[in-house]
Amino acid sequence: MGEAIIIDGAAVICRRAKLAEIFELRWTLLRENMSRSAAEFNGDDAPSTRHYGAFLDGRNVGCVSFMLNEWEGEPAYQLRGMATVDDLQGRGIGRTLLDAALNDLKKSGETARLWCNARVPAIGFYDKMGWQRIGHPFDIPTAGPHYKMAYELEGAKESRDGR
Repeated sequence: MGEAIIIDGAAVICRRAKLAEIFELRWTLLRENMSRSAAEFNGDDAPSTRHYGAFLDGRNVGCVSFMLNEWEGEPAYQLRGMATVDDLQGRGIGRTLLDAALNDLKKSGETARLWCNARVPAIGFYDKMGWQRIGHPFDIPTAGPHYKMAYELEGAKESRDGR
């Protein structure tokens, strides 16, 4: 599994990754000025968790993780820790990375349901990617205002049921 986007003549490869490959970026971009442990998520090491990274010349420039969790009492993957380095934002890396992850999750057949707590500044990105806002904004003390968002993987149920 891997998808690529060309930026300034160089390929950015988006693929499954090990936590160790993306952790530093997650910590520096999403938990700035906090301890390393603040970037450790419950479920990071679970067998069902999937981590993805975007790599430019071997350097991690984007990350996202999906933890098998629950949404409204049903199995669902929770998107956590999505980030792209500041100087490459708005160039398609996040979209390509999320597309690669969603394609991989769809093939897994685990569940078609996805959800996240999206930071308010990232809402436009998720809106464009087809995610739906749920409810009203709320505050996470360590990360600011968020919305709950949900997404349904098209075709995932059919692959789970073998149709």
